[in-house]
Amino acid sequence: MTDVSSSATLAQLVARSRQLGADRTVCNWGGGNTSAKADEIDFRGRPTRILWVKGSGSDLATVTQASFTGLYLDDVLPLLERERMSDTEMVNYLAHCFYEPNRPRPSIETLLHGFLPFPHIDHTHADATNYVACAADGERLARECFGDDLIWIPYRRPGFALAREVALSLRAHSQAKLIILAKHGLITWGESDETCYAATLATIARAREFVESRIARGARALFGGFRVSAIVLEDRLVIAAQVAPIVRGLVSAEKHQILHFEDTEDVLTLTSSQDAPRLTTIGAACPDHLVHTKPWPLLVDWTPEQDVASLSEALRTGVEAYVTKYQRYLE
Repeated sequence: MTDVSSSATLAQLVARSRQLGADRTVCNWGGGNTSAKADEIDFRGRPTRILWVKGSGSDLATVTQASFTGLYLDDVLPLLERERMSDTEMVNYLAHCFYEPNRPRPSIETLLHGFLPFPHIDHTHADATNYVACAADGERLARECFGDDLIWIPYRRPGFALAREVALSLRAHSQAKLIILAKHGLITWGESDETCYAATLATIARAREFVESRIARGARALFGGFRVSAIVLEDRLVIAAQVAPIVRGLVSAEKHQILHFEDTEDVLTLTSSQDAPRLTTIGAACPDHLVHTKPWPLLVDWTPEQDVASLSEALRTGVEAYVTKYQRYLE
């Protein structure tokens, strides 16, 4: 499908979406969605209000105009008066609201955008805000960070009920400047494309500063402190090159895989920490983990004092045990 709309609003929405998606601390692959409302001319030549929203299956970093679906807003808004609606009913209803044919299937979160009154809306799964949203005491932390600017929504599966709860909560707290969905993500908005983008980045920065300040003044070291010291870079690369063929063979039993070696400071801080064994077995830290990496990683128990042969053996036994555990989980 080609980009068929000449809407200036849609063109700006694509640009904003790509800017957000370019930073993977703001949007993981496929995560989040954006929208804009615009006055368009329909196929009858009549002016009409359209909700442009990212369709399912696309990534904000690479979207085009063809990645977005236009929906007649006058057909979407009456749904807010309903009290309940199943996912199937919602998807079927929205299929009748298309402004242009052959557009992508609307996101399950489309009504989050349609029910809110703002012209421009960003929904992101940013790392910084999800540190708060996914914390055990997330609501308390969020209120400490954002104060009266915040609307906190307890966890609910995406769909009609969540969208309606968000809209009604905003009616009751119209002074709010952001919405955090527990264990999910962030909603921000603006009267223009520019102010929406700025609000999103400012909110994420505010959360990041809050989290970093708490870590800095914390009585306990991050992740319980270091259990082992990180191996120096040159040695890390040598060891990685030695075990990479083994890992690739182990994970390619069903289909060929491509490996990526990551040794950033954040990764080393976790993997070298006292708490790593516990933190890597308690489940996903954020929603996107469940989509892309599933509930658990494989943590291999190995220390730099051991040789590469022992690491290779630990990898083999670790992968075998992981496969067994995961098969039981699926069953």
